[in-house]
Amino acid sequence: MTIPIVVATCIVSIMAFKNREIFNKSMFVPHKILNDKEWYRLVSHGLIHADWMHLGFNMFALFMFGKAVEHHFGRSFGSQGTFYFILLYIGGIAFASLRTLQKEKDNYMYSSVGASGAVSAVVMTSVLFEPWQNIYIYFIEVPGIIGAAGFIAYSVYMGKKNVDNINHDAHLWGALFGITFPIILDYTILTDFFNKLF
Repeated sequence: MTIPIVVATCIVSIMAFKNREIFNKSMFVPHKILNDKEWYRLVSHGLIHADWMHLGFNMFALFMFGKAVEHHFGRSFGSQGTFYFILLYIGGIAFASLRTLQKEKDNYMYSSVGASGAVSAVVMTSVLFEPWQNIYIYFIEVPGIIGAAGFIAYSVYMGKKNVDNINHDAHLWGALFGITFPIILDYTILTDFFNKLF
């Protein structure tokens, strides 16, 4: 399912690059979601990206970690694994937006785009299954559990500072969803995680 999601997101993002109306109608805009009841924006913003680098980075990370999560979901949930992977991804987009929806509900100028919340969810789920598998952060190889802890700490810190044009709250809440969702599906995943960790 990872490859179809990557392909679909690339197609929609490219369409939005070329057609500003698609881009504007798909963005995450809290006041339009709440006041105009445009609830679809909770998910549609995850299909479009700000630019080629944003799209490329998210889709590369999704491709690298998504295949591993699909494999683990298949082993853990059998024929339902693909369905749960789709729920993880779409749920990651929506859940990652809830904090921002509440925080920016009165800010008529706020908008955001991108699948970063969903990608964070997929990355964290991968770490949940394989905590000591090495990952790369800015070309530095670190164990997944160390990278995940650093990513969460950085997202909390930058979310409080709010000094750049990145929705760090979406990264954090997406990551939390990626940790929580598989455990809700099967609590033994948490036991396995601690067994692998220690």
